[in-house]
Amino acid sequence: MIKKAVSYCLLFITVAGCGKDACDNHNPVFEKYGPTDNKYKKALVRYINGIDPEQLSYYIEGYEKSWDKQFMRVRVAGSDLCAVMILDITDSRRLENFIKVGGISYSGAELSGLIYRIDSTDGAYQFHFIDVNKITD
Repeated sequence: MIKKAVSYCLLFITVAGCGKDACDNHNPVFEKYGPTDNKYKKALVRYINGIDPEQLSYYIEGYEKSWDKQFMRVRVAGSDLCAVMILDITDSRRLENFIKVGGISYSGAELSGLIYRIDSTDGAYQFHFIDVNKITD
């Protein structure tokens, strides 16, 4: 009985804590491909370029490291959009603490005033961190 009550309590806390950053996706490309696939990134760029930036929200999903590169997984939420952006943060002094702790305790935090550059010079889309106004948990 107690075990069941604890389970329901944990379920309630989990569901109640997800409200502020929940999003829905209506683009099949984001369901079919992963965030490292160029088709996925191309669809994300097309969506981002076609909407007012104030209509988008960004939430930290985690930290990844690959060889000498460091990345932040960012959930991009907007009207009919729920996608993940892999943001290159390798040269960012602004995110030193995030990198130092490997993203631990940052999951779900909102990135307000996120500024990034989209590079497509070699035909593959890459997202590069420039700055962020505030990180809010």
